[in-house]
Amino acid sequence: MTNRYLEFFGLLKTNCLVLFLLISTFSFAQGNVTVYEGLPSDSEKLELILPKIYWFSKSKITVGNFGEATIKEGISSTETTRKKGVSYSETKQKISIILKGSDNKSCYLEARTVQKDEFVIKSDPIFNRILDLGIESEEILRMDIFPKTYLGKISTDTNDPKPWDFILTTVEQDFISNLEVGILTTGDRTIYVIQTTLDPLRKINENSEGLTNTLFYEFIENGISLGAVTYDSENAIWLKPGLDKTTKLILCTAMLSIAY
Repeated sequence: MTNRYLEFFGLLKTNCLVLFLLISTFSFAQGNVTVYEGLPSDSEKLELILPKIYWFSKSKITVGNFGEATIKEGISSTETTRKKGVSYSETKQKISIILKGSDNKSCYLEARTVQKDEFVIKSDPIFNRILDLGIESEEILRMDIFPKTYLGKISTDTNDPKPWDFILTTVEQDFISNLEVGILTTGDRTIYVIQTTLDPLRKINENSEGLTNTLFYEFIENGISLGAVTYDSENAIWLKPGLDKTTKLILCTAMLSIAY
């Protein structure tokens, strides 16, 4: 009997360990990422030229002299539920990006975005009954808009057959420097996405005026910055010199989903 109990608890311990490893693999904690090597002053800058006219849900963006991207947005769908006076809203939308480089190599992103809101509404049924207009009189007492989350895969038609999993949460409030907000991984390689201001101590500002306190999303692999993209400011991408073409395609495609 004692041996059976020992076998049972040994199996339980093993299963718990496996479950912990699985959770650690498929989720990321929002911690601070250490950057040992920032972007140098000779980083390659790619201006993002946005279209002057947007045609419905499709648009084209020129990525410096690197290539051109086509971005398509699907129709968004919203579901709302109400529990104990609190309304919970979830909006989902599909997005696809095709980035074609100047060497005719392409990169593809298929993703969906999820935006959650929470709000408290005060309604006045007596006032509604008096008006009898069929329109509910409601007052929003509180509304919380949560960060938007991107969930997608990125692939290329280059010699790199493995698709990249891409998870990102845009953080627009309560800025914390070097906070991890996303991950880009194939399993063999992992690139962390952090939010940063690239303050004046970082070399990229030596050749770029007016970037102090600008919000960036920076891509870090093994403590080394591979590139960064501005958010809601100057439309540009910076890349570390010497990156191979496949990595540049992957990074630019991921960054376009943020900058767009």
